[in-house]
Amino acid sequence: MTNLEAVTAADVRLMQDLAQRVTARRPDLVNSDAAFGELAWNWGKGHAADGGSWTRRLWFAGGELVAWAGPSCRAG
Repeated sequence: MTNLEAVTAADVRLMQDLAQRVTARRPDLVNSDAAFGELAWNWGKGHAADGGSWTRRLWFAGGELVAWAGPSCRAG
């Protein structure tokens, strides 16, 4: 899925799983907004404030989430 869509709770769980996998292998690549707990906090805060306009883009390989971009990322 590469379309911009509203972030859902299911998306946050996928993003948290990816954050855990990256943290286990390359903790230097995880910024504070993409840490496991911060994803839930930022989503909850953003969802409450912006509702359906809080978008994301997800990229999958072999059925597994391998990358995502959030509302502050403007992929073209």
